[in-house]
Amino acid sequence: TIESSSADPEKTLRMLNQSLTNYLVQTRKFTVLDRDFDSEIQQELNNLSENSNIEDQAKIGQKLFSDYILVGRLEVFDIKEVEKKYLTSEKKYKSRVGLIDFNYRVIDVPTKQIKYASKLRLEMNLKKQKQPLSFFTEVSAQKIGLEILYAIYPILIEKIIGDTAYLGQGGLQIKIGDIYDVYEMTDEVITDSRTGEKLGKIEIKVGQAEIIDKNSKFSIAKLITEKDLSKNFKKVKYFVKPVKTSKKKNNKKKKKKKNLDQEW
Repeated sequence: TIESSSADPEKTLRMLNQSLTNYLVQTRKFTVLDRDFDSEIQQELNNLSENSNIEDQAKIGQKLFSDYILVGRLEVFDIKEVEKKYLTSEKKYKSRVGLIDFNYRVIDVPTKQIKYASKLRLEMNLKKQKQPLSFFTEVSAQKIGLEILYAIYPILIEKIIGDTAYLGQGGLQIKIGDIYDVYEMTDEVITDSRTGEKLGKIEIKVGQAEIIDKNSKFSIAKLITEKDLSKNFKKVKYFVKPVKTSKKKNNKKKKKKKNLDQEW
């Protein structure tokens, strides 16, 4: 479902789906099955929006011969103009803003379990964008795709030489200058005491890495660590995650930059 006063719902859903597909494919970690021209299966996929039963969703994934199936609900997608007014004068000016509220989850088809669940709620100023709909759907798809990628396939460090690390991921989501936290994967497993389900292995933060070069398949980073990670290095031992920024710090910065001569 979609609520929008300025965008064609069908066009918006089609563009968001295509942008998300393009993003996931270029990571080289996903092969996305295209069933747009298979009317019977497409009809079953459309019915997922009305059916939250994981068993039924997993059956659709099995029919598509897929390992994971992504289902979501687009509650709000709107591109609208808002008006601002100066306090000290009658002068007004308009700004274009994009809004999205999208809830989604990734289902592991073989186990019929929810592998990952999250939501995207985003408000973005689009005043300077000549094609606001295309730009906003691309940004939204990249944010969703990035979360899914790190949740299912964290970026592994494939090789370390001195303080230089070679990461097994390049492409659109890697940018030169980005900072990542470096983690070591231990052998100790955390288990749910009630269900006995294995929740994952303990991860220890061991430093940070700054991207200094990249191509379509891999990237190169400079390590910032207290110990030499090249010693006793082995495959699937170290991986990276994006550095999480503090919302409180960001809010303080925004308050300092706010112009007291304006109001919404």
